[in-house]
Amino acid sequence: ADGSIWFGTSAGAAQLAGGRWYTYTAQLPSASLRTIMIDLDRARWFGTDAGVAWFDGATWETYTNENSGLPGSRVNTIAQDMDRSIWFGGEGGAACFDGLAWTTFTTANSGLPGADVRAIAVDSDGVKWMGTNAGLARFDGATWTVYTDTLSLPSNDVRAIIVDSNNVKWVATAGGLARFDGERWTQYTAGATGLPDNDIRALAVDLKGIKWLGLTAAGVGVLYDSPNYAIVDNPAWIDPRSFTATYDFSAMIPKGVYSLTIGEAPGTDGILSASNQAYTFTLDYASFVADTTPPPQPAILAYGDGGLNAISMQWSANDADSGITDYRYAIGSTPGGEEVVNWTKVTGTTITRTGLSLIEGQSYYVTVQARNAGGLWSPSAVSPAVVAGVASGPKRIALPLLMRVR
Repeated sequence: ADGSIWFGTSAGAAQLAGGRWYTYTAQLPSASLRTIMIDLDRARWFGTDAGVAWFDGATWETYTNENSGLPGSRVNTIAQDMDRSIWFGGEGGAACFDGLAWTTFTTANSGLPGADVRAIAVDSDGVKWMGTNAGLARFDGATWTVYTDTLSLPSNDVRAIIVDSNNVKWVATAGGLARFDGERWTQYTAGATGLPDNDIRALAVDLKGIKWLGLTAAGVGVLYDSPNYAIVDNPAWIDPRSFTATYDFSAMIPKGVYSLTIGEAPGTDGILSASNQAYTFTLDYASFVADTTPPPQPAILAYGDGGLNAISMQWSANDADSGITDYRYAIGSTPGGEEVVNWTKVTGTTITRTGLSLIEGQSYYVTVQARNAGGLWSPSAVSPAVVAGVASGPKRIALPLLMRVR
């Protein structure tokens, strides 16, 4: 790369190189620029209202719908495939040029849902994603899949597409932003998610994974697509308007500023609460713990006293790196279940949980996890079944021996 910066305008192309400006108009099939793409060979492709221009730094070539496979005059978008083929989208459909031959795709001979292709992106699997005026199309080289339903896109008027470093597809539309991870669609619209404006004209992602949105009426929007951490431990309704839940931060979660989204808490009527992202907080650590490996699974035993009101339990665990700081346990009628007693934190290793209303003859299971000084929880350990109404006694637990070679 020579460090040049290229600009496309309604009056031609401009290049800023070495502090000097260079303009190009006569070399283009039209002075009205729609897009500029730099390919893997550092050649420049210019999409205009009247075709495409190619420039390798010395030579110019022009392609129109009269001397190439372009389906129409206007070219909105240009992308390069993994095999170095160049894809063009615009008026009339899309076209692919492999350097020798052209292949043209229209609504008549392909799965394109609309005749005006506004955006093309190629993901890490080589799949082409094409946004049109009437929906989104996925083309893997053999099969077309079309997305036009409201569960996928907030609007079928697609304006831009990007693929991030995790191969997640982001689709900008006239009605908001959509995210597709290969299995699930997520929509971002004004009001519900904090998006400043639904009408998105441009979309880009920077090296930190931050999404930048060019908006019609609200300037620029920024989406910090950081990982989401669901706060689901110890959920409980205190009263009809107050809900609580907890989350334990560990050393695996980076320090920084986070936003807290309140919503989707299920009420007693089964309806989820509305989403409200109105809180931010800063995560920091008073002291740094270098242990980033969770402790091994604890050893656990549970037993009953022959009644229907209590279950006793004991466990043990160790962590050779940073030690065990506390535990949490749950009780359910299935292995790993928590409908009898939700996750409860304790520091001891011998507990008798009373006040239960067990069903005689029903099997119950205790699940326990241990946490180390790095804040990381171990895999769950599940006790043998405890049969309500049947007395059983404690037994010695064999604690696994861990050795570290320094």
